[in-house]
Amino acid sequence: ATFLVAAALEAVVSPLVGGLSDRHGRLAPARAGLTLTGVALLGFTLPAAALPLAALIAVIACSLGGLWAPSMAMLSDAAEAAGVDQALAAALMNLSWAGGQILGAVGGGGAAKAVGDVLPTATASGLCALTLVALAVGARAANGGAATGRRALRARR
Repeated sequence: ATFLVAAALEAVVSPLVGGLSDRHGRLAPARAGLTLTGVALLGFTLPAAALPLAALIAVIACSLGGLWAPSMAMLSDAAEAAGVDQALAAALMNLSWAGGQILGAVGGGGAAKAVGDVLPTATASGLCALTLVALAVGARAANGGAATGRRALRARR
């Protein structure tokens, strides 16, 4: 039941975030999703009861589901800017996804078996944080080194 509820919530969240991404840019929803996912993952091993764990799984599913639209839009934007066909970009994303799934499942499962669940969930949370840094660096580089965000918009007005 947990994953059914989580999937239903994710199905509602993803199009809403997609609309926000289309109206306000891709970075803000991506940052919010990565932040929420990273924080929620840190708490993943804490609940001792089923109900708090189920709620946390739903939160993680929604925050991850909210990453789809802005992430795929960023991929599409980057492919277009680089002159790469959209179909090729999607195929490369699928290949990368498959490789990540294999490495994540094998590595995370092996780490969890060896030392417990805290290491793989903390690693996934850390990867969310590193992705946030990469988004910030990429946004700054794309902006010619200038500041990004609300302050930058105010300074440009």
